[in-house]
Amino acid sequence: MVHRTNCDAAGATDLMAHRQITDEKGDVWDVWEVRPSRSLTEANREGWLAVQSTHEKRRLAPFPTAWNELDDRELATLLDLARPVGRPKRLIE
Repeated sequence: MVHRTNCDAAGATDLMAHRQITDEKGDVWDVWEVRPSRSLTEANREGWLAVQSTHEKRRLAPFPTAWNELDDRELATLLDLARPVGRPKRLIE
């Protein structure tokens, strides 16, 4: 399933692809592209795919430019390649 969301609060028309996939364990993962306005590190200069479930966050850089056109199985393969970067923050702990 592909969702396209306007991610600019100022009303710009740039669209960001958002996907949600379920892995073989039954965990649901949200996947979206991040393009920072300035590079934090050389490895992240071109952005990364953010991948998040209720229990884990991951990043994949570099990533395929047409990632949002991959089928769910192919996208799950990228999930396995993504580097863990912690747990999602919860509003109430």
